[in-house]
Amino acid sequence: MSSESSNTSLRHFLTGMRGNIQSWVYPGLIILATIKIITGISCLALILTPICRGRLSRQKHLWLVRKRYLHSDSKTPYFVPNSSLVVVMCELLSSALYVMLACVNYSNFKDGFVSSRRAHHMTSTLGYGISFLPTFISVWLTGWGLLYSCHCPNSNVNKQVINFFGPRMYNSCWIIGCLLVVVIMAHWAIALGRVYAELWNHRVELLGILAKIGPHLIDSPAQINQGLLLLLQNSRVAFMDSGSKLVKHMRVLAGFWLACEFLLVALYVFILQRLVKLIRRLLRFCEAEQFEILNRPGSANNPIPVSKRGVHKSVVALSAFRQQLRFLAVYNFSITLVLLGEVTSACLHFYACGRPWDAVLMGVLSVVVMVPSIFLSPVLLYQSWRIITERSVSQTEESQLVEVPIASESIKPEHRLFHERLWKWYNGRRLDENECLQLDGHSLTKIQSRRSCSSSFGAGQDEFIYMNSFTKGSPLHDNL
Repeated sequence: MSSESSNTSLRHFLTGMRGNIQSWVYPGLIILATIKIITGISCLALILTPICRGRLSRQKHLWLVRKRYLHSDSKTPYFVPNSSLVVVMCELLSSALYVMLACVNYSNFKDGFVSSRRAHHMTSTLGYGISFLPTFISVWLTGWGLLYSCHCPNSNVNKQVINFFGPRMYNSCWIIGCLLVVVIMAHWAIALGRVYAELWNHRVELLGILAKIGPHLIDSPAQINQGLLLLLQNSRVAFMDSGSKLVKHMRVLAGFWLACEFLLVALYVFILQRLVKLIRRLLRFCEAEQFEILNRPGSANNPIPVSKRGVHKSVVALSAFRQQLRFLAVYNFSITLVLLGEVTSACLHFYACGRPWDAVLMGVLSVVVMVPSIFLSPVLLYQSWRIITERSVSQTEESQLVEVPIASESIKPEHRLFHERLWKWYNGRRLDENECLQLDGHSLTKIQSRRSCSSSFGAGQDEFIYMNSFTKGSPLHDNL
């Protein structure tokens, strides 16, 4: 580093932190903190909802990870995270951390510069790592839950995906990936806080020496004690070394954060692509079969007895079925867009790492870094709310349904079973033990009932397994 650039950087570090902060930063921090407080209250309400709704609701929703078996003869289970509860708990923790970060930043920039070493340490630790972790964990686990719901054991399209994401690979990927990100991010965030504290100590020492020799620099520079000059030079070198170390740590942490964001975007783009294919195929099949059933004519010479097996109900169920699947695609697409916003924020963060003395840029960054999470939290919490507060359709009045007479002989047995299962899914009822139906590579059936062992993941209970069934109790429904 040249002498001129060193002096410029030194002047920036010593005086640039006192730059004027834009007036909109302060109300921006207050508004974002208020939104996060409301988000935290909403999370608490969602956590308490299953508790208030009774034992069945608690058994259904209050678990973090549950065992799932892809085949009846499978020995190794999939450990599938409960997206709704994971999202709510992580968003609650994230809201608390972001409120702390907003309060610390507001205190830091109130006078135009960071006012204490403790504030410096808290800002770096919270803002550059820890506050991001809960959001990452919630999005990461939600993505893997959705990826599990894309598994279809009877589809040739999914054979390669299933072979690659076997139980061991699937469990290892999301567990090890989550632990690695948490450990690495927390380590670098804490290390960055220590570098900030070291830089603050050198800054205080350097300012103290300058205060002693400052009056003599202009009037009588020859009378300055040589020992003070040597001490000033050493303090200056130590200060600049700490500044270089600070920039290095910030770039490493911001780069790792950016890599995590790209990883999440890639995961959700892959899931979205798979879900769109599955939804298109299944909806095309459902609509074709529904049209065939409702328009199949009977024989003129041989009248067909009329059967009211509730196929009209399957029309209602199919509409809800289609709406549920389309919402899933929109939900995944929304998360992908918000993650792209997180990538943009991380890029700005990476650019700001080269100018840590710029209080104006840091003030803007303190607001921008919180904006993507403001949009991501409602998307995640709304889906959790839909799952936790779902209502049974058994309360639907029969007068609201239109009877459609259907000739039972004109309907293939598997078609009739399909609509019967579809109505049971819509009405929230369990399928019988031996019911089975395959639809063009998509299983709408229960394939196994197992007794799960009591563990820290959830109370022992009958676990009804549906593989890519798009039915209540299925991987897809559990991870909507």
